Amino acid sequence: MKPTPRRHRSDSAKAAVQAHQNAAQGPLEPPGYVTLPEPCKPFWRAIVTSRPRDTWTDSDLVLAANLARTQHAIESAPVGSDEHAKLTRLAMALARAVAVHPTATVAAVSEVTARVRLRYRPGVTSAMRVNHSGTLYGITHVADVRSAGRELHLMCKRVQ
Repeated sequence: MKPTPRRHRSDSAKAAVQAHQNAAQGPLEPPGYVTLPEPCKPFWRAIVTSRPRDTWTDSDLVLAANLARTQHAIESAPVGSDEHAKLTRLAMALARAVAVHPTATVAAVSEVTARVRLRYRPGVTSAMRVNHSGTLYGITHVADVRSAGRELHLMCKRVQ
């Protein structure tokens, strides 16, 4: 069994060089033996950009393609249906297997200074701010918990 190479600090010169090399290589594509329909490509791009390029293996890319197909299928399933619930559970399992988590990939822990939980309301975006007792927080990420349309988690960074 081949040992996993040691990860370097993200603020080191070596990590900066690796990030530039990854960016110069262009976007990741699915392996040649995986068919990914065109409507699934936006989901694919969102998934593969959530981790550094050099951390993806072929098996991870296959799982990422399956996750992209599943997320596309969720879009067409009626919300609240059994099919939507099954697809959502499948997407969560695939995301765990690929080690893609929305809140973990959006901001470093040091950037998130508050997490706000609130009842779901449509239209909440990262362009908005939260005012709590006179303190302003910029929203760095909006997560619809379990994609159920019931609860939102906002990852915030103190502005003022």
